[in-house]
Amino acid sequence: MRLLATTTGLLLIGMGVFEVTMRPSGEERAEALLLFGVVAAGIATAAVVLPRLARRMPSLKITVIILGATSLLILVAALAIAGRQMFISEHDLSFLWVLMGFGVVASLAFGLTVSGPLTEDLDRISNTSSAIAHGDLAARPAGRARDPPRVRRGTPVRGPRPSRR
Repeated sequence: MRLLATTTGLLLIGMGVFEVTMRPSGEERAEALLLFGVVAAGIATAAVVLPRLARRMPSLKITVIILGATSLLILVAALAIAGRQMFISEHDLSFLWVLMGFGVVASLAFGLTVSGPLTEDLDRISNTSSAIAHGDLAARPAGRARDPPRVRRGTPVRGPRPSRR
């Protein structure tokens, strides 16, 4: 139910912005509704499928990459449909495809580069919690522990003040 409400909300917002900014004809309105419908359907499908797939993924890193790639593919599909409708010249459409291809490759490279460091700490915590759940109460996250901040001499300690009598 929430998914249907979200999809309907996306369609209404998209069409509302389109109406206010573009003042479309009936034909343009139908084309925009189709475009927004395809994008909303892609988002709805991803919202149903990705959480189920995430449970089966071997690592959080792969899940993050798939999520980013799916988001990017939804955007590419919307741009491809819009580009097909807007551009008269095949050269312009080809240029759009080249730019989108570059964007896909660059986004995937970015996702692969960034997802590792973002997920390493979470993987360590996950492994530690699994070990504890299996009875290893001495388990601690692997890696370097961060030192707590040091208190310098003469720095006031925060907390309740001693009462003066």
